[in-house]
Amino acid sequence: MCSASCRAISSGLDSLAERKQRMTEAGDLFVALPGGIGTLNELIEMLTLNDLRLQDKPVILCASDGFWQPFVALVDRFRAYGVLRPSVERTLRVAASVDEAMRFIEDHLSSASYGTQAARSRSV
Repeated sequence: MCSASCRAISSGLDSLAERKQRMTEAGDLFVALPGGIGTLNELIEMLTLNDLRLQDKPVILCASDGFWQPFVALVDRFRAYGVLRPSVERTLRVAASVDEAMRFIEDHLSSASYGTQAARSRSV
């Protein structure tokens, strides 16, 4: 279900690229719920921006029913082959439940680095 802020991000946009740009600008972190190809595209975009060090924002996979397990296995394969950068590994979290995802979010928002990062991103 999309919240009012999610709809605000999506409204009036002509393309998926614009939507992802708006998500990147507005979001302090990203939570991927089970979804389709569009969700996967958005997830890869956020991880790629972290990989390229264009942003440093947590990405949380909410995998309460094992939905993201094949993707996690792929990430593990990247790690085994030595092609997973620390910037991605450090920012990617897998939550086994909604409660765990909420704890990740609360931990991030209460961290000292969040206040500094949020102030920096809002001042640019």
